[in-house]
Amino acid sequence: MAIAAAHSEGELALPRALEAVRELHERPAIPLGANEFAVRKVIKLHQLAGKRGVTGIELSEVGDKLARVTPINALVAAHAREAIKEVSRTRSSFRGRLDKINLRARSPEFSLFDENRGLGLRCHLGNRDDADLLEQVKSNVGAVVSARGDLKRNSLGQPIHMRVDRLRVIEEASAQLTLHSIAGIAPDWTDGLSSVEFVRMQRRSSNEAVEGGEGQE
Repeated sequence: MAIAAAHSEGELALPRALEAVRELHERPAIPLGANEFAVRKVIKLHQLAGKRGVTGIELSEVGDKLARVTPINALVAAHAREAIKEVSRTRSSFRGRLDKINLRARSPEFSLFDENRGLGLRCHLGNRDDADLLEQVKSNVGAVVSARGDLKRNSLGQPIHMRVDRLRVIEEASAQLTLHSIAGIAPDWTDGLSSVEFVRMQRRSSNEAVEGGEGQE
């Protein structure tokens, strides 16, 4: 097999992945709408080249008239590695919509997306044993929050990753946003449940707690 083609599945779903790879071809920056996790996916795809007869990796999108082919070459991989390379770490805040959560990771992780700037941020708990903070994260999927903690940045000043120790809700998740806008989150980001099932489970738990007189402030 000469060329391995990656199609529209997972974090690198087309056409978003095509644009992300094209941006990485131009400069060593986290692409618009992507985050560290997605950039690492690009690096892993490039690493497939040279293994089991694979000589190259490309993303292809077939339109009505012709196919758009975007290679994940050495330059793209180099820019991807540079984009997620830490050059500074400061105590800072990041505001964004809490759109994904992974409860299966060794340390629970989640992601925030700043819709105004098109910036994504991968986050972990500063203390993985902080049950109160984890519960706060789980209860606010779809909400706009302000996270504070140790923030890593790349050479362009873009946020790469944050270890969060404080979370403040700015805007509650609406029913339409919660059940529609975050639909499509991969099951492993919500402990095996679809995003809709996950949100419904959180709502049931919250309602039961309120009815039982155990609602949180």
